[in-house]
Amino acid sequence: MEEKYSETGALYKIFRNSTAKLLDQIEIVGTMPQTISMLSESTDLTFKTVQKIVLRLIEMGFMEEFGKIGNASVYRFKKRLDVKETLMNG
Repeated sequence: MEEKYSETGALYKIFRNSTAKLLDQIEIVGTMPQTISMLSESTDLTFKTVQKIVLRLIEMGFMEEFGKIGNASVYRFKKRLDVKETLMNG
């Protein structure tokens, strides 16, 4: 069976959850601004799921609201995620 693109990230392979799938996007997009719709499409997660995770990641300091494109809010990851460091520090 062929592996889905959205399920190839290191964190998703370890934790198998939606938050890990979204965090794997840091390696792909870096700090490039993304809308909820863009993140939803690239992760195969629903808009509502991505929206909830993004709010949690903002609270944790991993993301920030960066502006707007039309009516859509734009977010970006604040820093690149070191998978080894994240796993070791929980």
